[in-house]
Amino acid sequence: MFYRNIYQRLKEWASNPHRKPLILRGARQVGKTTVVEEFSREFDNYIHLNLERPGDARLFTESDTVSEIMQVVSFRQNISIEKGRILLFIDEIQTEPKAVALLR
Repeated sequence: MFYRNIYQRLKEWASNPHRKPLILRGARQVGKTTVVEEFSREFDNYIHLNLERPGDARLFTESDTVSEIMQVVSFRQNISIEKGRILLFIDEIQTEPKAVALLR
């Protein structure tokens, strides 16, 4: 039941043309990342950054805008940010304060 409920809410969020960044909160090891990875199949491209990895965290310390980060990541992962729908998932975002500030 929980899985279907959260998945449906993610679909509603994605269909909102005026959506804002979405924050999933919950206890550790309950499946947040798993449900997002499953949900990513609804998109043309999926970018998963984990800010516990130094290379991913460095993106936020060396960049000043989300668009700049998207350009670097799209180049690194060979993804065209001009085509299709992209889901950007930033895991462990709380470890990098600048990342949270950039999304506001």
